[in-house]
Amino acid sequence: MPACTSSSPRPGRSSSRSRATTRGTASGRSAIDAAEQGLRFFVVSLASLGANLLVLDLLISLGAGKLGGQAVAIVVVTPLNFVGNKLWSFRRHSD
Repeated sequence: MPACTSSSPRPGRSSSRSRATTRGTASGRSAIDAAEQGLRFFVVSLASLGANLLVLDLLISLGAGKLGGQAVAIVVVTPLNFVGNKLWSFRRHSD
C-alpha cells in the first residue's frame, strides 16, 4: 500500500499553489485555463501511478523484492511523468 500512497496524485495541490498568484494577471491566464492545466496534471499523475503499479507488479512477479522493485519502478516512470507534464500539462500556449 505505501507504493500507492507515495505516488498518488493530489489534484490541484502543486499546480494551483504555484499558479495561484498568476491567475488572470499579467500572464493573461484565466481561472478556466488554470483549471484545465490542473486537470491535465491530474491525468498525467494518474497515468504515471498506473504505470508505476504495472512495472512494480511485473517486477515482483519476476522475483524482485518489493523495495528493489519500487526503486526500479520509480526510475522507469519518473521520466515518463516529467515528459508528460512538460509536453502536455505545462505547455506554453502561443497566441
